[in-house]
Amino acid sequence: MKTIYFYSLLPISQELLQIDPNQWSTSKINLSFASVNFTSWILRTYLKLEEVYDCKFVNNIPEKGILLADRDSLGNSYPYFDRVMLICAKGDREFHPSSHLHIVHNPRDFEENKNSIWNANYIAHWPQPGLISRDINRGSLI
Repeated sequence: MKTIYFYSLLPISQELLQIDPNQWSTSKINLSFASVNFTSWILRTYLKLEEVYDCKFVNNIPEKGILLADRDSLGNSYPYFDRVMLICAKGDREFHPSSHLHIVHNPRDFEENKNSIWNANYIAHWPQPGLISRDINRGSLI
């Protein structure tokens, strides 16, 4: 089975990978190094996919394979990847010119770009850990 690589600017500790995402906000592990896009897309996706696939965090671009990275981690250099399929979790950022495929969580972003060179693919956002459900009895009141 081929490895799916997940890009992180900093090494990911095994201790971090053992924490239930619902406990991230109360964890003693420092998540401040990671952008919200990283924790909500890359880390959550890794935790789901590693149950089924061979997944590995890397802090360098591999020579070949499938690489998933959030837009914030990629910076603004635009190398050509001929043997790496770069999948960019875009969030509310700009498209990355080196990416072969973009994941967008905003349906409007998908509709506006689905037939463009950016190869946008809509995937609904993971549920946010610790988010308190809205009381529908309040109507539009905050």
